Amino acid sequence: MFFVWTIDELAQAAALALAGETVASGRTNDAPDVRTVRYYAALGLLDPPCSFVRRKARYGEIHLLQLVAVKRLQQGGLSLADIQAQLTGAHRSRLRTIARLPEAPTGPTAPLREDGGHFWRRRPRELEPVRAVRVAPGITLLIDAPASLSDADAAALAAWLRARGIVPSEEQP
Repeated sequence: MFFVWTIDELAQAAALALAGETVASGRTNDAPDVRTVRYYAALGLLDPPCSFVRRKARYGEIHLLQLVAVKRLQQGGLSLADIQAQLTGAHRSRLRTIARLPEAPTGPTAPLREDGGHFWRRRPRELEPVRAVRVAPGITLLIDAPASLSDADAAALAAWLRARGIVPSEEQP
């Protein structure tokens, strides 16, 4: 059975792991808070949440390792850009070494995803081509279906929009 943290619990777990340590630089906090976690995630220093429950993000052990590793490297005086370069592609064992956390951390853990826990290793999905059809001045319809919209279909759509007052009657597509 796997347990996961909310963003608040992740920040608290990281604070516990870093308790009693001070950062040499006065430019950063000793322990991350929720705002810091969100900032690091936006920078790509943390993987996206492993799941969502009732629209709340859930974070696992990999996120704790990443978060504590970032803070440990900051304690060493590295900038976030340098940390990002150093942690890109880092596996769980390397993160654990940098974070200096035991093999079985106290608290919940989450399963490692099939991609090794790193979202940047997945190929983005192929997107269907999008076609833009101007229906009326100021109204462009984007179609992502493989079948294209014929001129007759566009004229019928324009008539439908005019009938509902969305496009003035005198306007032509």
